[in-house]
Amino acid sequence: MARDRSRGRTGARPRPFPVAGRPAALTLQHGRDAGGLHGRGPEQPHLPRLLRQPRRQPERPERRHAAPPARRDGVTAARAAHWPARPNPAHSYPQRVALVTCHLLALRLAVSMETAAPGGPRGAAASGDVSAAMAAPAAEPDELFDLRNNFYIGAYQAAINEAQRAKPRSPEQALQRDVFLFRAYIAQRKFGVVLEELQGSCSPELQAVRMLAQFLASESQRDSIVAELDKKMAKSVEVANCTFLLLAASIYLHDQNPEAALRALHQGDSLECLAMTVQILLKLDRLDLARKELKKMQEQDEDATLTQLATAWVNLALGGEKLQDAFYTFQELAERGCPSLLLLNGQAAAAMGQGRWEQAEGLLQEALDKDSGHPETLLNLVVLSQHLGKAPEENDFDRLALQYAPSA
Repeated sequence: MARDRSRGRTGARPRPFPVAGRPAALTLQHGRDAGGLHGRGPEQPHLPRLLRQPRRQPERPERRHAAPPARRDGVTAARAAHWPARPNPAHSYPQRVALVTCHLLALRLAVSMETAAPGGPRGAAASGDVSAAMAAPAAEPDELFDLRNNFYIGAYQAAINEAQRAKPRSPEQALQRDVFLFRAYIAQRKFGVVLEELQGSCSPELQAVRMLAQFLASESQRDSIVAELDKKMAKSVEVANCTFLLLAASIYLHDQNPEAALRALHQGDSLECLAMTVQILLKLDRLDLARKELKKMQEQDEDATLTQLATAWVNLALGGEKLQDAFYTFQELAERGCPSLLLLNGQAAAAMGQGRWEQAEGLLQEALDKDSGHPETLLNLVVLSQHLGKAPEENDFDRLALQYAPSA
């Protein structure tokens, strides 16, 4: 077969020949133009030699470019942190291009992160979704978080202290603070304080708090209060007023009418309404329905204190291996907050369900040291004494029957 000199070898692509007045373009394998890899610039006839052999210069320590002058918009500070070092002369041309590209990308990222700040030079919208998320203002801290949590775990005195220290930023927060404050006084059976402070015209939420205090304080007025409450429930009730629904359910529950309490709670969808629904269903021995309500709470906020408490109550009712889970939940809440009477009695109930009577006795003794007249603690001590074979104190049960009153 004849061999063409212009091809160099059989079947090979022809090599480009320089044209008069025009330098030869740099090519790679299969005739691709190397200029297309990094953008076309002015053709350099000596570029192949530079790619094959790096330039030799006397060794000298690397130094960084001088920082640019300060600017008012503040962007220069972020750029200076990522200012690229002077390229190493020993690097080949593609290596130098790659290094400069990396430095430019880092610089662009630094500038975009800085402009994402609320006072950035170009605003958050120019930096993409990530920068916009960074520029979003942080949520305001919940001033009543500790107040609510202390109330939920039964640390009523701590809740009162938090309410007195709280500085609400809006009228709505001030109303919530007052509601939890007076409910904590009711839980301590200080009905006179509530009735004295909430005199005259007040908000519907505080009127409901006063109605509960009046119901618990005066046994002779309970029938009339329940009749008045029935009239209010027969009318259209504002669903957003969860405080009224909760306290109405508390009155019905104290009046031994759990069905009416459930009807009132069914109109609300707050975590507190759902938690009280779980309590009532467990009292009615409807564990199946209580688990459904608990699932709603977990879907709404699984990590909330009320959700964890409701989970522990359901685990106590389930028994078996769930008793240990309930014990750990009460213990964790006590470690994060304070070992209230509610949490200590919960741990003791879980321990007694597992047959750990000595541990339960220590927990109940700790609760008794906090409040020697707490009804739930005395009742659990009577049960514990029967299982340990100890003779209970005289007339313990009669004393409990006289002292016992459901907490708010």
